[in-house]
Amino acid sequence: EAPFANYTLQQEIGNPESEDYHYKAGTTTERKKHDDLVHSWLEEADAIWGDVEIAMKKDNWEEFNGLGDRSFNSDSEMHSHDFGHNQTGFTMSNSLLSSFDPIFYVFHCNHDRLWHYWQKKHDAETLGNFQDHCDDGHTAPWLNKHPINLITPWKVQAKDTIDLKAFNVEYTPAESDKIFEKEVESFSELELAPGHKKIILPKDPKVAVRYANFNRLEVPHGTFTATLIAKDGEGEQKLGSRAVFQNPSPNTCPSCVQRPYVNFEFLLTASQIAGKELILKISSSVKPHAEFRDGIGHPEFSISYVVNLPGAFKNKLEHKKPQHRKTKGSPGSCVNKKSSGCPFDGKK
Repeated sequence: EAPFANYTLQQEIGNPESEDYHYKAGTTTERKKHDDLVHSWLEEADAIWGDVEIAMKKDNWEEFNGLGDRSFNSDSEMHSHDFGHNQTGFTMSNSLLSSFDPIFYVFHCNHDRLWHYWQKKHDAETLGNFQDHCDDGHTAPWLNKHPINLITPWKVQAKDTIDLKAFNVEYTPAESDKIFEKEVESFSELELAPGHKKIILPKDPKVAVRYANFNRLEVPHGTFTATLIAKDGEGEQKLGSRAVFQNPSPNTCPSCVQRPYVNFEFLLTASQIAGKELILKISSSVKPHAEFRDGIGHPEFSISYVVNLPGAFKNKLEHKKPQHRKTKGSPGSCVNKKSSGCPFDGKK
């Protein structure tokens, strides 16, 4: 409802020489209808809450946000942010326009609340403590380097905003925050057969379908969605989606170029993918009818079990070379990386 339903631009923004990325004064922001917005959120709610729940357990700020040296991961707080931009509508999915949608500020206030919740959980509310939880907290340009660390038009630097108590700001806990207090439950437990001679997987174990090092610079038009589809003789089924919020011209965006790769991970059951062809479909959120070639982004594909080994057996495996085998009935195999969650490395 007014005055928060939309906003009309008071002046032109964007590139006057571009037909696609030039918005004249008088342009009105667009957003999905309420029912459509709620439906799109509920459709992926479990996955999004799961990402945030996992992120809250991470002690490192970069890992909380899913930031790597040259990539970022979908199982992070940052993904819930990108997903929200993408699902809200055209304006919010367009990085040139998103801040003109009145919902932008309520949306980001909640992410600031989640960030503050993480700070309290990990004793990182003061600047010094926060920096200790960062890979480069004491040298990070966004905190320490002029003019990157300035927050214009206010006379405040980014580092001044870390301690919210200095601004007399506190967030009222939400009912949904209780989920972050739980221990992360394993997706499946491995049972040891009599004599501990072999491993028996659950009847329908959880698996992680991972597309690593997807090059987002190859995707034009900015924000996009990666949808995982399972295809068999009976048709196609959507298994999940991930979103990336980015500049319409990612190759000219410094932060995009700094971290050009995205790691998409989908947590599923083995029965959802057994005997089926898996397709990663890329679609633009800014240009709905844009078509992309097959294999865009050139990701590395892998499938692995997601398990939590019993303690005694886990300790034995950590001193042995991991074994590997094909996942029966699925189109992939375990990969020999600790971060992959292979059931034989005892790490996930």
